Amino acid sequence: MVLIKHVALCMDSKDHARSFYQDLLNAELVKEFEISKSVVKQIFSIDLDQEHLTVMVFENENLLFEIFISKKIAQNGLDHVCISVDNLNGFIKQCQSMNITVLKIPKNNKTLVFIKDFSGNLFEIKEK
Repeated sequence: MVLIKHVALCMDSKDHARSFYQDLLNAELVKEFEISKSVVKQIFSIDLDQEHLTVMVFENENLLFEIFISKKIAQNGLDHVCISVDNLNGFIKQCQSMNITVLKIPKNNKTLVFIKDFSGNLFEIKEK
């Protein structure tokens, strides 16, 4: 079974993100973190002008949103869907057998896994 874990989108400012996700969707800001320029390049193939991107995580009872804050790339480039699978290694092997691009990116003490569908849409893959 595959479940959606989060949806990642871009917005041009923290104020706009708070207004939309907190005020309109009643989602709580549960975390804020930075993603480095090098990790952005590895995952999304985008060269940033700055060293980090801020990510705001909003959650309501139904969904978790990762909101990347960037005026330059708010229109495209960082959007992805995160899904969870029962068996990560088995899922990766299935993707590889279907010639689906699998990205494995080391980050701190773990490995991020992303796949691209046949049209280039990006999916982050986590194990349940």
